[in-house]
Amino acid sequence: MAVGQAAVPVVSAPVPEVVTLRESPKSPPVPRERTRVAVLGYGKIGEGKVALSPAAFEQQMMYLRESGMSVISPSDFIAWRAGTRMLPAQCVLLTFDKADDGFAQHALPVLQRCEFPFLVFADGGNVYARPGELNPDSLRDMQLDGAEIGSQTLRRPYAMEWQMAQIAGEARSRKLVEDEIGHSSRLMTAAFGACRFFAYPWGYSDDVMRAALAEFDYAVAFTRSPEKALATTEPYMQPRYMVKNDAVFARAVNFGAPADVAAVLDSLKACRPALDIAPAAVAANVVMPVFADDDVAEEVEDEEIVLPAGTTATLASAGTPEVPAPASTSVPVLAPGPELNPETNPTNLPVVEDPAPPAPAPEPA
Repeated sequence: MAVGQAAVPVVSAPVPEVVTLRESPKSPPVPRERTRVAVLGYGKIGEGKVALSPAAFEQQMMYLRESGMSVISPSDFIAWRAGTRMLPAQCVLLTFDKADDGFAQHALPVLQRCEFPFLVFADGGNVYARPGELNPDSLRDMQLDGAEIGSQTLRRPYAMEWQMAQIAGEARSRKLVEDEIGHSSRLMTAAFGACRFFAYPWGYSDDVMRAALAEFDYAVAFTRSPEKALATTEPYMQPRYMVKNDAVFARAVNFGAPADVAAVLDSLKACRPALDIAPAAVAANVVMPVFADDDVAEEVEDEEIVLPAGTTATLASAGTPEVPAPASTSVPVLAPGPELNPETNPTNLPVVEDPAPPAPAPEPA
């Protein structure tokens, strides 16, 4: 889906202030190495097959508030990783991958009511104000509510596009990295004052991408590996639970034994908001894949983000140079690559199967 050809004026914005952690008697700070953080990742919130319903999202936020869970800000997360701040033993960081009208209508009012800080990963659809996506002004308003804006590249390329760029050679791989990671960093920094957080598009990452993140001064990057973040976790391999349903949420915010997931689900039902929608029946020991098939279905709805060639992000502040868009941004998005499992493929690189041997020729009669 193409975006408008007009340039989008953006202005420099200050880095959002640290939102002070809500301290409570249940959550005193502990030494850094004892803290575990459940990073919750949300995609589309609204109606549709791959969306989380507004009622379910509100219920989950009510659970976090009523249970006294410590919801930390993105700045808290970075300070904890740097060793300059102690946090409670059990914390939650809220992140969102869809900065669209559905987020503004269904998620943002709940977050404001709960006074929860959060992290939004923007893309080219936001920077260039694609219809249905929140524009830079809307995102800057969110910064006043405790949000921080990160990047998930401009077009969110599939895994196979990154892989084929590497196969094509260093020059092609470098161009893709510069177009998607470097340029998005410059645009986000110009628009929002800083761009410290990165989300790997569809969870795929490799050594080339991670090296680029350090080059362009990203502090933290998130995968889609469903586990808790620790003080020892590599900065560019931070895990994240992609919350598709109540079962994933319950596993994410359960800091006890696996059997305690059932108790979390029971407590979750008691927090259901006014829209009394019966929760789906799920097993307490449900095992979710690292990369869900719904991710592919979600992208089919979004189609391709094509940025106008030569578009310039004009900065309003005096003396600030313009940031040109990449010379060519119409690289087609290829079909999704194979799912990558960190347990069976810890290098997070594509696994190439040996082709099956050809069938023997039939014997002549």
